[in-house]
Amino acid sequence: RGGVMSRQLAVWLTVACYLLWKRALTRGSFMPKITVLDNSAANAPSKLSVGLSLMQTHAVYARLLLFPYTLSCDYGRNTLPNITSLSDPRNAHSAAAYSAAVSLLLLSLTQVVKKRGSSVLEGVLWMLVPFGLASNILFPIGTVVGERLLYLPSVGFTILVAHAIASATEGS
Repeated sequence: RGGVMSRQLAVWLTVACYLLWKRALTRGSFMPKITVLDNSAANAPSKLSVGLSLMQTHAVYARLLLFPYTLSCDYGRNTLPNITSLSDPRNAHSAAAYSAAVSLLLLSLTQVVKKRGSSVLEGVLWMLVPFGLASNILFPIGTVVGERLLYLPSVGFTILVAHAIASATEGS
């Protein structure tokens, strides 16, 4: 069994290296060139502004996940103005979103440690792993906010809601 997995891993790594090499040859680099028109947060004037602006977009994603009202087909330049200082009141939304994410992660880990099931952890992972790849944290992407990037995280959110409803109805 270990031999099969190592062969599969070798094949996937070879394919990934080939795709990166092909991209470097055809595009001139491994990373895409993101313009201000595509993603103004990634091109903010300072590192602080980049960080605060990206945190703001994560709060927008959290709001869209909880309350998907006023959807937009395009979050282009200046749809979400960059945050340039710590005193900006929009930072409170970012703090609330990150507090909720950390609370969910801690709750899921305590559920696993107490051996009460892994559905909470599964839901959190369905939310955080795809979102981590599409959130401008690991590498810049060509959009500030893209509602299509919430498709897989919404699966995790649905798992969490189902778990909460099941837990609430168990006692009654």
